[in-house]
Amino acid sequence: MTKIHKKLVVLIIIIVNCIIIMMKCNAGTNSTIASNVDVKDRLELIKEKGVLTELNTNEDIDMIVDGMRITDERKKEVLFTDVWYRDSDAIVVPKFSKIIDKRDLKNSVIGAREGTLALELAQKWQKEGLIKELKLFKSQSELLSAVNTGKVDAIIMDSSAASYILPKDRTLYLKTLTIYEPEIFGDGAAAVRKSDTTLANAVNEKIDEMKNDKTFFKILEKYGLK
Repeated sequence: MTKIHKKLVVLIIIIVNCIIIMMKCNAGTNSTIASNVDVKDRLELIKEKGVLTELNTNEDIDMIVDGMRITDERKKEVLFTDVWYRDSDAIVVPKFSKIIDKRDLKNSVIGAREGTLALELAQKWQKEGLIKELKLFKSQSELLSAVNTGKVDAIIMDSSAASYILPKDRTLYLKTLTIYEPEIFGDGAAAVRKSDTTLANAVNEKIDEMKNDKTFFKILEKYGLK
């Protein structure tokens, strides 16, 4: 634990709704875990596309949290903590959109965020001729704005983010498609450098404690995660 007390743990918040959770509610999963591990935290926004490189090259950054899905490719670059939650993809469209299900995307312009699994799925659909055009966006706020203002017909994003943001942001006249079977299922966790086993073990230890006293599950339920 000595190493953790000496380090300034930088929590990189990638998904906009997680920033809202931490800033507005002051009770999100990450801030709770950080306080339980007894570390100082500072928020730093880094584009998801280069976040793994940033972790491995920037000494000021110790941990990546939120929006970090565990994949075999990412395991080659970083050490993941134990799983925090499960998530899947969702298709978001304007409330009065004529798009009813995935088949209606064939003549639609789709948006996705750079560096995400949702983008990989959209690229796969494009190759298969299931969508008309694909547009990339650098941030989730830009992605949501694009579909809200008609720059794209639909977007693909994490279902947890959609279920949290859409009901709370009255400026977004959007909905998720109900007739859609998610195609991306994944586990979310924090990531540290491969050499930082002490930090990963400390986080895992506190997560276990929070699971034992039910705190962890209450937080997940609050934000629509499993």
